[in-house]
Amino acid sequence: MQVNRNIFRPPQRTQKSHRLAGTRRSVRSRRLGLRAKHVSRRGAIVLLSIFMIGVSSLLISAQFLEDVTDHYLAVRAQADGFRSRELAIAGFQASITALKTIPEDFLYQKGVILKSGNQPDIELAKDCLDEAETDCYYFMVGFRLQPEDGKLNLNSLVRYDDQPNQNYREVVKRLFRSLNITGENADPIVDWIDENDFTETAGAEDDFYNSLEPPRKVKNFRLFSLSEIPQIKGFDHDMLYRSRAPEDWEERQEDLSFQTDDEKNLIQPEDWILANNVTAFMPFTETAEEKVNINAARYFTMLSLSDAMTREAVLALFKLRRQSQGYIKNISELRELPEFQVPGALPDVTLYQELAGTGGEVSGMIKTEGEYYRVVGVGTIIRQSDNNEQSTRAVRLVWGIWDKTNRRLIYYSEG
Repeated sequence: MQVNRNIFRPPQRTQKSHRLAGTRRSVRSRRLGLRAKHVSRRGAIVLLSIFMIGVSSLLISAQFLEDVTDHYLAVRAQADGFRSRELAIAGFQASITALKTIPEDFLYQKGVILKSGNQPDIELAKDCLDEAETDCYYFMVGFRLQPEDGKLNLNSLVRYDDQPNQNYREVVKRLFRSLNITGENADPIVDWIDENDFTETAGAEDDFYNSLEPPRKVKNFRLFSLSEIPQIKGFDHDMLYRSRAPEDWEERQEDLSFQTDDEKNLIQPEDWILANNVTAFMPFTETAEEKVNINAARYFTMLSLSDAMTREAVLALFKLRRQSQGYIKNISELRELPEFQVPGALPDVTLYQELAGTGGEVSGMIKTEGEYYRVVGVGTIIRQSDNNEQSTRAVRLVWGIWDKTNRRLIYYSEG
């Protein structure tokens, strides 16, 4: 039996089949190339997406960190503010306790009560961030005690029967003129306080204040603090709190080297500030004593008390105060000073009798014991790093006016 061998032979490719095979290969290779390009493009897109996600995550993380840092700093500042306020209250309360329990003359003589200058702050606690104590927070307490009745109380310009206090107005006018302020500026204060509609000579009532932009209402009541003064006609913040000294005053003082120490210290730079010579507070009782505490009064305040008061009389008073360690116990000590035995502004009385009072119609303008005290507590948090650089983290101030006679606060403020 013969077998057909052609059955087991592979078919012979013709020229056409070769062309078809080549075409298939080229098509396949092109497909593979396209697929490879497609795969590489997808990989690039994936890598780019991963990169973008990473960048976005980094930006989000940075923003989150910034927000968290800001939040932390805000919380820290709030916490520091709260702690510094508590420190200020501690200093404020300690000052009131001192006024309650320690004799006034002792506080003067030890320099606790100061007419000018500041008491040094007390370090109450320290909190270090490391064991080497190179980065620490210091918690400081400060306090100030100042007799407020060593100044002229502007509320005394109006009597409690709603009439101007003419004698006190002349005193205030003399003070204003000494500080290069027109004496007529006392009239708008009278109109601001009194409850009537009558306008003083240079004063102002509702018609003036209603014409302002923006308009405001006249108070027609007592002043609670000096912060109200800039609202009154003729006054502004600078007039109240900036020096009224002539431009060349300090230079002229340096040229007076021949003066004694008492003469050199007679007028201090702080004396030229109106706010250091006047005050405004409501007393606890219905009537307020108009007398000025000579142990705390400044030069221009003393000079304003009488037309007969002279520079030499104020100098003698300050010298006596220094010799008494800052505290004159009895007004009668002034009687021994020749400068106070000159004729006063009132008929048939000496300057001493005019100021101290004669027991009759002349009631006097001075006293030696403080009744109203400005009490200030200051709380400060300071951070000191290893390079000894200090930065103040928070400061808070608490102050009020303490009525020593009635043992109560008549004004309180935080700032």
